[in-house]
Amino acid sequence: RNMIKFLMNFISILFIPLLVPIYLFVILAIYYDTLLGIQFFQNKLFFLGLIFCFTFILPSIAIFISFKTNLITDLGLNSRKERLFPQIYTLISYSYLSYLFFTKEGLQSFSGMCMATITISVLAITVITLFWKISAHAAGISGIVGMLFALNPSYPLPESVIIVSILIFLIGWVMTARLYLNVHTPLQVTLGMILGFFMGFFALSFGIN
Repeated sequence: RNMIKFLMNFISILFIPLLVPIYLFVILAIYYDTLLGIQFFQNKLFFLGLIFCFTFILPSIAIFISFKTNLITDLGLNSRKERLFPQIYTLISYSYLSYLFFTKEGLQSFSGMCMATITISVLAITVITLFWKISAHAAGISGIVGMLFALNPSYPLPESVIIVSILIFLIGWVMTARLYLNVHTPLQVTLGMILGFFMGFFALSFGIN
């Protein structure tokens, strides 16, 4: 039982919402590098480092400071009320990164569209959090699948079936972990999954069409 709990915690930490953008952009940097405009390894590392800084490091620092100043009491953010401020920090950082991409590369920036899609999803989750607790974990990884589905008609990828199959498998594990740890109800993880997928799909579809 202890081993199972360790595994569920490990999965929950590995797929925290703040890591979802870097997972997405790693996939994009490998398979859609021409769309991102980065075809050299060194450029990809710099690009992914920038993504990681704005989507994980800066929000994590803000959350840690909030914890140290007693603005929040649980770094796991299991309480709905304590999720609000961290989500706002995240929203600000993600919005600024989207702005940087659009400013540097123009309104047709593929990086900007992807980052804006993630930002819109975070905004939706933040608004919902005002009234109800929804699974950001499920929404995050499902959002990647939704975005890949949006890309496929215009930019078909032979490996897409394998990638999506692996991600769907991981969605199941993430949802199971959140339920096992008693952090969410079945409805919360299910609606999180649905929200993430459709927000990712429709927001990116609108951007690339």
